[in-house]
Amino acid sequence: MIELDKSLGPLCYLVNECYSTLFPKLPGYPEFSISRAMATFWKIKVFNKLQINLFDAFKYLLTEERDLEIKQGQSKTKLNKPTNILMSLSHYGSKNFQILNKFVQAIADISINEVKVHMLGSTKLVPDEPYTNLHEVVMANTK
Repeated sequence: MIELDKSLGPLCYLVNECYSTLFPKLPGYPEFSISRAMATFWKIKVFNKLQINLFDAFKYLLTEERDLEIKQGQSKTKLNKPTNILMSLSHYGSKNFQILNKFVQAIADISINEVKVHMLGSTKLVPDEPYTNLHEVVMANTK
């Protein structure tokens, strides 16, 4: 993507110049780039159409991981054994946990743009719709 942006840099420059000429009073940040346009296009044309299915799969895996945690906790309680920290952390390497982790990272990536990234860690951060939708899914399944 970096190479594509470099190759089409003159085109991006012209688009940004036209924008600043036509709309001098509007902020020109973030500037137009091919990779940014492609990411926006992917989000609208692909992600938005698959979002319900992706979130359903996320809910299923999240429930599966939670059930596994509950079963492990119950068996540890029944056995009355002290918890081995390595055994309790071992499920974090499971395939489901890795998928959940990567999914949340991907949703965060498409929900925070170049301007909002500077607000990370702030209570004033308002992420885009995919992250707020994921948050609602997690909260609804946590009750």
